[in-house]
Amino acid sequence: MMNLLQDLRYALRMLAKNPGFAIVAVLTLGLGIGANTAIFSVVNTVLLKPLPYPHSDVLVKIWTGCTGVGLATGQNWFSAREFRELREQHRSFVNVGVIGAGTSGLGVSGNPRSVSGAVVSPSLFTILGVSPRLGRAFTPEEGEQGHDRVVILGHGLWQRAFGSDPLIVGKDLLVNGRSCQVVGVMPQGFDYPSPSELWMPQVFVATDFDPNNRGNHRYEVLARLKPGVSLAQARTDMEALSRYMIEANRDYPYERVGFALILHPLLEETVGDVKTSLWVLMGAVGFVLLLVCANVAGLLLVRGTARQKEIAVRVALGAGTRRIIRQLLSESIVLSLLGGALGLLLTPILLNVIVTLSASSLPRVASTGIDGGALLFTFIVTVGTGIVFGLAPALETSRGVHYEILKEGGRSGSEGRASQRLRRIFVAAEAALAVLLLAGSGLLVRSFVKLLQVDPGFRPEGVLTLQVALPTAKYAKPDQPAAFFHELVSRVQQLPGVQAAGAVSSLPLSGQGNSGTTTVDSRAVAPQDASPEADWRVATPGFFQAMGISLIAGRFFEERDTDTAAPVAVIDETMARTYWPNEDAVGKRIKRGGAKSTNPWMTIVGVVRHVRYRTLEARSRVQIYWPEAQRPTNFMGLAIRTSANPTSLAPAVQKIVLDLDAQQPVDRVLTMQELMADSLARRRLTLTLLAAFAGGAMLLAALGIYGVTAYTVTQRQQEIGLRMAIGASRADVLKLIVRQGMSLMLAGLAAGLLLSLCLTWVLSTLLFSVRAYDPVSLLAAAATLALVGLIACSLPAWRATRVDPLVALRYESCGTRGPMEAPVQALLHGTTVEWIQDHDRNEADQLTSSSRSGCR
Repeated sequence: MMNLLQDLRYALRMLAKNPGFAIVAVLTLGLGIGANTAIFSVVNTVLLKPLPYPHSDVLVKIWTGCTGVGLATGQNWFSAREFRELREQHRSFVNVGVIGAGTSGLGVSGNPRSVSGAVVSPSLFTILGVSPRLGRAFTPEEGEQGHDRVVILGHGLWQRAFGSDPLIVGKDLLVNGRSCQVVGVMPQGFDYPSPSELWMPQVFVATDFDPNNRGNHRYEVLARLKPGVSLAQARTDMEALSRYMIEANRDYPYERVGFALILHPLLEETVGDVKTSLWVLMGAVGFVLLLVCANVAGLLLVRGTARQKEIAVRVALGAGTRRIIRQLLSESIVLSLLGGALGLLLTPILLNVIVTLSASSLPRVASTGIDGGALLFTFIVTVGTGIVFGLAPALETSRGVHYEILKEGGRSGSEGRASQRLRRIFVAAEAALAVLLLAGSGLLVRSFVKLLQVDPGFRPEGVLTLQVALPTAKYAKPDQPAAFFHELVSRVQQLPGVQAAGAVSSLPLSGQGNSGTTTVDSRAVAPQDASPEADWRVATPGFFQAMGISLIAGRFFEERDTDTAAPVAVIDETMARTYWPNEDAVGKRIKRGGAKSTNPWMTIVGVVRHVRYRTLEARSRVQIYWPEAQRPTNFMGLAIRTSANPTSLAPAVQKIVLDLDAQQPVDRVLTMQELMADSLARRRLTLTLLAAFAGGAMLLAALGIYGVTAYTVTQRQQEIGLRMAIGASRADVLKLIVRQGMSLMLAGLAAGLLLSLCLTWVLSTLLFSVRAYDPVSLLAAAATLALVGLIACSLPAWRATRVDPLVALRYESCGTRGPMEAPVQALLHGTTVEWIQDHDRNEADQLTSSSRSGCR
């Protein structure tokens, strides 16, 4: 123990004697360790921590699974009839409940407030195992019609809107146009389904279970497994239930679409597809830390060369090799501990940046912080880093002791071939890792650019969007929402600068939508294939013009398409090509529901461009629109095309809404371009962070090659002087130094390209229209790093050509290094003036000693 304390005290003294070196090393390590801690904290919070519910490992989401319905995952929501069959027939769950996310209107006349909310089964809070902070949860009776005028508030909404009123329970609020009693307030942090702040009970009515509505899929389903039932057993139960539903509903095309009930753990559902992105970022920041280790190891090798006399004296006094290695490792670990402490100080700043960038794209990230797991990770990384970057220099320094250095006038600080080779390996490794990170970020950049070039099926420029959810209690009759939206669109169209305006039940890329089974009257497909799953949209006249959705055949909706006119529909080009491939789809028939549905046939009056409603990455399902006047809905998104700045219209549009209904809030007022940007937020986050790591890696690699080249110049100063004395031009010297420096860089580039070919497949799921082995990205990464390396080599090479040959030869003939060596070496390794001046004083003493020995 005493020896350890002695080593630590000596390590601190040695670092204090070289503050420039210590500061640079600690700063470099601090940035590397801080970045690793920040990314680990995000990964730990989002992916590794259990959900904040009791026994969250037995919570599952249930989906209906179908093939050939136009969904990338093959997963779909439930209809009310399907949920009822699940609830009545399952054998694996304590309870099951439905979830319908939406927007609720809260407030008083003239000051309405739009709140993110959810309509849920009364059993939801029991399933999750969460109790309200104040009041109670819903009772089963409150899931019945006439007993549902109750509401539960989120903690944040309770604080903001009601000043944390402890007596809020029992008070009446105006929610969605009707008076509801507050029965509870949820604890802080609860927002399931995110980002809900208000919950109302789901009420099913008789029409929800109408056979015609079996294909009306709009509910998510959550369940808790029974004690002792495993996920595998529950999946077996769902397979049996799936077969039962297929057999019990032969008139519905379950068998044709490969119907199945699918289970996923709730944690897996919550993190979604961010898992790959976060692990890629974790790997990338780990590579950056390896680069930091290689860089600091290079500095330690140079420092070890300068300390050869000190090490030789200690060996001569009896210190063994193990003792020397332990001492040098102690210094490395002290450095890493200081770097780790700095990293912990930097972590909150880095976390704040990451959380700000990812607030809308990563689940659970808002609760990210430095906890015990992060502290343990930082400690392990810190100690491991100290060993990694300190072991090789310690072994090399302890092995390369030359006793001749103790003789008076003996040359000090000469570097052995093994040390040179090790430094070159470190630099090549830095270049290889930098190429890998640059290639990865290049792939994501190419992918992002290609995604921006995708034709979404509409023109987003100059379009303002907003959402209006009319309360069903206030707008209960079908003609009421139809009249409201007709008047709203008519008034908006009269605003100055408005070119077109219209409304649709779900705007493109808004994260909302509805789908259902649709039957087509077509002879091009077999009868069993004539009932596809389609995206359903309700639209007003003017919507297609406002969104810039092109008409391919027929006409758009018009004012004549009223509730008294013949039912009509507009379909997208994909549906037209699929079901009427060699004929005009205009004039053909289509209806909602299966073949035996009693819903009326609609005549197709128009064919429009296919719109990517769900995501830009993939085409949506076949799409069908019908006029809002013929089948009204209470929730619509408004699209307004203007020749002016779209956001300048927002106040005027909101005023029109309030003029029509003083209690009606407006939600999500965004331009269409902002909606598109939001849909790409997750990709943008991954690209931004990986590009930042790649930039840091490139800088570290450049510093590495810069330092090696500069150190080589100082070691070969006599040779350079001799070459120039016998006639070598400055251009010849420049080429010599640059060629030798670039040989290291090219070796690293070759290794990096090979490494990229082996590892970039990890990014496959994050790419769009770009192969993981894209030659353009790989060559661009190599070329960028080669250019940076060339500049890094050229600067010390150019400086070498400025040396006077006679001065270089004179100092080398005295058995000591030239006066430029220490400043150049120190400067090129990032150390500060204090270290340089200290080293210069030592050089001056050596020169004075040599002078007294007769060297003039």
